[in-house]
Amino acid sequence: MEKHIKLTGILNLVYSVLAFCAGIFLLFLSVLLPHIVSYAVNAGFIDPDIIPHIVVDTVPVFLAIISSIILLFAVIGIFGGAALVGKKKWGRIPVLIVSFINLLHIPVGTALGIYSIWILFDEEAIKILNSQ
Repeated sequence: MEKHIKLTGILNLVYSVLAFCAGIFLLFLSVLLPHIVSYAVNAGFIDPDIIPHIVVDTVPVFLAIISSIILLFAVIGIFGGAALVGKKKWGRIPVLIVSFINLLHIPVGTALGIYSIWILFDEEAIKILNSQ
């Protein structure tokens, strides 16, 4: 069971680092999107009447909010996964929180979430983590 706990920590760590990278990308995109649209309009690639001004103003805000949520859960997953690799008992709860969120990320996140929940709710795993 200790190998399963360590594997759960490693898999959640890797998945959360990838989510962190995606969150950073979305954050940069939210900052650069108005500049990209402005450049495209000035270069003549896009007709300025096609894109409503409100879209250019609101989409970056929504992207920033979404990226902040992704980054929050990614950081929780990184800390929780690292704690599970080190067999710290406090790492179980953050990984469970992230695992329930991961159930929505079909198909890889769902598989990882089911595996993590299955391992971390096992009585033997709880005993191992509580004894550390």
